[in-house]
Amino acid sequence: MKNTLKYAQCYDYMLDYIRKNRYKKDDRLPTGKEIADTLGVSRITVQRALTELQEAGIIYRIQGSGTFLAKDIDEEPSEGMMIIPMVVSHDGASTRSFEMIQGAEAFFSEHNGYLTVHNSHNSAEQEVEIVNRLLTDSFRSLLVFPVSDKANGAYYYQLIRDGVNLAFLDHAPGGISCNLAKSDNVNGGLLAVEHLISRGHRRIAAVCPADMLSHPAFQERFLGYRFALRQHELEGRKEYAVLCAAREEIPDAVERLFSSLQPPTAVFALDDLSAAQTADEVRRLGYRVPEDVAVIGFGDEEELCVAQPKALSSVAQDFFEIGYAAAFLLYHAMRSAKRGACEYRVPVRVVARASTNGRAAVPAAVK
Repeated sequence: MKNTLKYAQCYDYMLDYIRKNRYKKDDRLPTGKEIADTLGVSRITVQRALTELQEAGIIYRIQGSGTFLAKDIDEEPSEGMMIIPMVVSHDGASTRSFEMIQGAEAFFSEHNGYLTVHNSHNSAEQEVEIVNRLLTDSFRSLLVFPVSDKANGAYYYQLIRDGVNLAFLDHAPGGISCNLAKSDNVNGGLLAVEHLISRGHRRIAAVCPADMLSHPAFQERFLGYRFALRQHELEGRKEYAVLCAAREEIPDAVERLFSSLQPPTAVFALDDLSAAQTADEVRRLGYRVPEDVAVIGFGDEEELCVAQPKALSSVAQDFFEIGYAAAFLLYHAMRSAKRGACEYRVPVRVVARASTNGRAAVPAAVK
C-alpha cells in the first residue's frame, strides 16, 4: 500500500466530513485535536491540512473561537475530469520514471484526473518543445521530471512568473524555487552512515565521482554523511572523502584510499554504481566484503544491489511516493489563490544486505 501523504489524507477527510455532515457556510467545524484523534495523526499534520483548506478558501479561522466553513461546498458546480500532462526524462536504464508515473496516476485517479505522459528522451531541447506544445494546447498545469538540475531553469522560472502551475519531481531545474517532490537525500546519507556505525565502524569513507557531486541530490547525501560523522563525534578525515574526477577513476582512487596507514573499515558510496565499483576494487585489493570492509550505496537499484554475488546494502528511494507527492503539490497549487513554492521530501530507508553484514574489523595490511 502506498505511503499516502498524511496531510493529504487529512485534507480529503475534512472535505468528506463537511459533505457527509451537511455543514453550511459559517458553521463551526471540529477542532484540530478531534481530527487528529480520529485519524491517529499528529496535530501538526492536521494544522498543515487546515492551512491548505484555508488557502483554498474553504475554511476560515477566528482566534479563540475555532474553525468555520467559508462557503457551501455542496453548492459548487462539480468539476469535470482534469487532464494533467506529465513530462518525463527517461532513457530506459531505470524504472524510476515508471514508478513516479504510477504514483502521479494514483493521486489523480482519486481526484477525478487523467494523466498523459510525454517523454523528452533525456533531451533538454525536446523537453522545452514538449512543454511549449502543451502550453499552446491551453494546458496551464504540468508535472515535470526534468532532464537535468542545470538545464532550462530560466525558462521554467519565467513560466512560473507567468502563472503556469508546475510541480517538479526529483530535482529542480536550475535550482529555482518551485513546487518539488524529492527524496530526503540528507537524511539518507545520515542513515547510511548510522547503519555503518551500528555495525561498529568508526573509519568511514565516502566515494563519489566529482562531476556528480555538482548535482544537488549528491551534495545533500554528502552533507548527510558529514552530519552523521559530526553527530557521532567521528573524525572526518579529508583523505576519506574520495571525489575522483570521473567514474572510471574510482578503482584507482579506492586503491589510493586503502594504501593509507589507517584505511577505512567502511565506505558509503553516494550511488549504487559507485558502490558496486568500490566493492569490486576492495575485493581485488585482497580485502573481504563485509568481513574487512563494509560497503553501502544509495538508490537500491535492483540490477546493482540484488544481483550481486554478495548483494549490496543501499538506501532505498520511494519513487512512487515522489510521483504521488508531486501530483498532490500540483493539485493544490491549481486550487489555491496563493502563489508560492512547497518542497516535500519523501522519506528513505536503509536496505541492509550482505555487504554490511557482521561487525567491523580492523583490516589487515594486504601484502
